Amino acid sequence: MTKNHSKHDMPIFRRILIPLMTMLFIEAAILYAAFGISDLNRRVTQYAVDVVEGRLSARKNYIESMMQKNWMNISLEVEEINRLMRAKLLRREITLEELNRPGGRVNEFLTEAAEKLVGIMRASRVTGAYIILNTDDLDEIERNGTLLDKQGVYIRDQDPLSAPTERNNDFLLERAPAAVIRSTGISTDIGWSPCFQFETAKQPLSPFFYMPYQTAFRNKGKYDWQDLGFWGTATSLAGEDRPFITYSVPLILRDGTVYGVLGVDITLDYIRTLLPEKELTGDEGACYIIGLEPDHEEKEEAFAAFFGSGDFSWAASDRGIEDAIHSDLINQREPMPEKAFLHPDSREYFCRALPLEIYSSNVPYPNVNWVLGAVVQNDSISKYPNLVRMVFVIAAGSTILFGIAASVFISYHIQKPIAQLNGRIRTADPTGQICLPKTGIREIDVLSGEVERLSEDVIASGRRFSKIIQMSSEKLGGFQIDDEQKTLFITEGFFDVFGLKTPENLQSMSIMEFRSILSELSEHIVEQDSGINGEIYEITRDGKKCFIRMREAKENHMHYGFAKDVTQSLLRNRMIIFERDHDALTSLLNRRAFRRQITELLEAGDRKFGVGALLMMDLDNLKSVNDTYGHQYGDAYIRTAAKTIMACSSAKALSARISGDEFNVFYYGERREEIEAQISRLKEAFSRAEIEVGDGQRRQVRISAGIAWYPVEAVNYEMLMRYADSALYIAKRNRKGEFVTFDIENYQEEDDVRRKKDGLIKLLEDREFHFVFQPIFRVSTGTIYAYEALMRPDQPAFSSPAEVIETARMESKMNQIENVMVPESIEAFFRLADQGGCSPDVRLFYNSIADQTISREMVHYLSTNYHDKLHRLVMEITEEKAVSQEKWERKILALREMGMEVALDDYGAGYNSEKALLMISPKYIKVDIAIIKDNQNDPDKKAIMEYIVNYAHERGKMIIAEGVETREEAETCIRLGADLIQGFYLACPSETLVDTDPVAREEIRKITAQYRA
Repeated sequence: MTKNHSKHDMPIFRRILIPLMTMLFIEAAILYAAFGISDLNRRVTQYAVDVVEGRLSARKNYIESMMQKNWMNISLEVEEINRLMRAKLLRREITLEELNRPGGRVNEFLTEAAEKLVGIMRASRVTGAYIILNTDDLDEIERNGTLLDKQGVYIRDQDPLSAPTERNNDFLLERAPAAVIRSTGISTDIGWSPCFQFETAKQPLSPFFYMPYQTAFRNKGKYDWQDLGFWGTATSLAGEDRPFITYSVPLILRDGTVYGVLGVDITLDYIRTLLPEKELTGDEGACYIIGLEPDHEEKEEAFAAFFGSGDFSWAASDRGIEDAIHSDLINQREPMPEKAFLHPDSREYFCRALPLEIYSSNVPYPNVNWVLGAVVQNDSISKYPNLVRMVFVIAAGSTILFGIAASVFISYHIQKPIAQLNGRIRTADPTGQICLPKTGIREIDVLSGEVERLSEDVIASGRRFSKIIQMSSEKLGGFQIDDEQKTLFITEGFFDVFGLKTPENLQSMSIMEFRSILSELSEHIVEQDSGINGEIYEITRDGKKCFIRMREAKENHMHYGFAKDVTQSLLRNRMIIFERDHDALTSLLNRRAFRRQITELLEAGDRKFGVGALLMMDLDNLKSVNDTYGHQYGDAYIRTAAKTIMACSSAKALSARISGDEFNVFYYGERREEIEAQISRLKEAFSRAEIEVGDGQRRQVRISAGIAWYPVEAVNYEMLMRYADSALYIAKRNRKGEFVTFDIENYQEEDDVRRKKDGLIKLLEDREFHFVFQPIFRVSTGTIYAYEALMRPDQPAFSSPAEVIETARMESKMNQIENVMVPESIEAFFRLADQGGCSPDVRLFYNSIADQTISREMVHYLSTNYHDKLHRLVMEITEEKAVSQEKWERKILALREMGMEVALDDYGAGYNSEKALLMISPKYIKVDIAIIKDNQNDPDKKAIMEYIVNYAHERGKMIIAEGVETREEAETCIRLGADLIQGFYLACPSETLVDTDPVAREEIRKITAQYRA
């Protein structure tokens, strides 16, 4: 049957071709017009320049941040070194004159300073740190043109980004005395020298040493050290070819004395890693440079570069680039330079430069304007605009030509298959009918009727396979089950994946038969996950163990699945996990894995176990084995210990090697007896463990252990570790090879002792104490005769001065207490007295330790600083301990030569009072509070008081009644003849020089008038 066609019907070929051609020519016209109007060529050029400038600015900010926040961040170490020097000068452990020559006391200071340099390098990530000691005028030395040797330490680290080592094996000493090398254990570099050498006759002193030191020396007291930090340009040590830049600051005491320079260096090789030149343009035609730009007032000076990165190191010495950067800094940039400079290879370059803001406004150094610049080939900038133009022309022309050809080709090839398909569909047996709208195109209108009948089947077939294709990116075994249609589809390789023979009835296999096979395979599941990862099957295929992952998904009535061999990836992942969590030498858990697993166990708590024991163990004699037989036997020693631990560990145990000779084991279970039995077996096993060390000799493997129990003693990991460590400390201290269980009383005692030891060190080094003053009242005149200085600790470890003295006596630091407290108490008193706190004849009673001699340094200190006030100083001797006759005679001789007086404190409460009284022969006798308290009601106390008063007055000595707290006690003391009174009744100790209570003073005046009229 023939159908009639409308005259408006158009063949599909023309219907497609005409609109395509029209649209193509319109788009080409719009594209060319847009290119011309938008000035794209100029904009692309400017964009390329802006990209370079933006990357230069970002890199400039990064370098500034590194310099200011990392490399210049040495304030803490400077303060610590200054504090260390002040302390040594105060204790006369070193003098400023010694700093200019080698010696033992200078080496001690440099050893301690080296620890601070190591701290700088760890914190600031620099390649070197140094300290140079000097107190000479460097200008005078340069004028004389001498060979200058200076004491100091210079530490180098070529790779500051690498992980630090515990023994500083990554450091090298460039300059240091031999004594410092032995003390620090740091190796020396090939160019090591024991001191810094500067030959001023041949060249000026290095700026990194000269500039900060001499500026501070010439302007003594005018600047703080922070204002004198100096960035030195590229230089190198004598005898080396490793250029570096430096940041140096002067070391200044509080009185303005300059005694050296502290600084860091950053090698140019390290700076090159921070300035990747390829980021500027992405090719080899660019580099970074660093240099100094003089002040703009210096018209004759030009930019001077000292660093160039990449293959363009020539840029650091090219005069053309220096002039270009100088001009760029003064005039500030145009979009492109009108006149580029030429390199000797005749290529044109241009540059941009930005100042590095690394100095504050009040730095006293001229011409210190650091600049970061970028040098880029003009070809690298212009290649982008040229490329854009070329690509645009080629693309536009090709698009038009290709579009014409493609339009003809597409129109023809769309029309032809549709016409052919139309003929085929007409002869097909239709199974359904769908309605499609008419398009007015003859071929599609004829075809539409046939497509409508077949579309539903085509869509259904496509949906059946799309899910499998979507889930897999490679050839896999898969299946599809349609529970509604009761159909099954299996790929040919599905059974091969599981090592099964493909059934002969694959095409006709029923759903029930297939699910029965899947059920049998489920017996091989070793890992199950309801998520996207699926299930892991462990099978044997071709005699080898294999792992298969099968993922399944359900959507409405459709069930999909696919299987994949993951043997290699699974084994690789398991090996990575094992290596991550286990020690390479012993195969025990490492520190991180042990902490993670024990924390998970402890968080689970009683859900998994009821009791546990943490054993912190330390191998005994490992160092001896290493030193005597070699490290191979030391490793065997460690491996034997690990095997012994593993042999005595059940499934409910975590075993780990924490460090070189430290092991941890955590046993857990339901009953403590079970764990104690395991610990006993472990201890017994170590009593038999031994290794062969050559020539048939055997050596026992010994280990000490500290044990902490969960949950009796601790319930979390940190507490268990702390308690087990405490028990291990006791085991190592008492007898090696023992297993010691944690005891809270021993822990508290040890902790208190350690806390007080540490507190004493901080109290002495950081002066964590202050003084209060209590007035001593003279009865006969009714005025203040003296003040007693009483120390009060600010260190939290001590609650009273007695605890400080007791700890110092235990630590044999009584001499340090004497040398620190005496000058501090005297200085505090006279500071208040000079401010008008008391009359100029009032004395100071300060405490001294009887069995400590007075040093020459102390005599020199008192004679130098208080030569006109020595008659106002009274040294109190507490006679609670036996006084050495020899020590006292030396001390009293020195005091009498200075014109000072002596008081015997706490008479009647100490060791052999009468003997001490005769030996010391004091000017003042202070009667102890035990005799003063409630003396009005005790005849014995009155008798003792009356006896000592008579003895003292007959020999021209004065009696001080201390600890007077009531009017009755004061009246009894006055009546019995006391010359001076001290106690809370008159005034409490205060940080200022307070007066006595006016009411109490008036009462004493009346009592005195009554009994001594």
